[in-house]
Amino acid sequence: MLTMKPVTEVIPTSEARSGFLGYVRGFRDNPRAAPVVVGAHRRAEAVIISFDSYLGLLDRVEDAEIRETVNRRLSEAGDHRLTTEQVLREAGLEDLLTDDLRD
Repeated sequence: MLTMKPVTEVIPTSEARSGFLGYVRGFRDNPRAAPVVVGAHRRAEAVIISFDSYLGLLDRVEDAEIRETVNRRLSEAGDHRLTTEQVLREAGLEDLLTDDLRD
């Protein structure tokens, strides 16, 4: 699971510009390195993260979207839910049924 520490330092944009290649090298050496927070007047405006961290965030966002969709559909379905066995039978996939899926 991806965990991030709270922002403790904001790098000025001029310093970030001159140190950008160093940040990239740091992420290459340690893909789990802390994000670099950048902003004018030390006010957070942007974040530089490793590609691994970016992919991890995308996975978490996708999981949250799927969870939201499932929860919405379950609440909309009410009493009209199908069992796994019913779904597999309707899809013509009875051969995938195992004893624990049968009614």
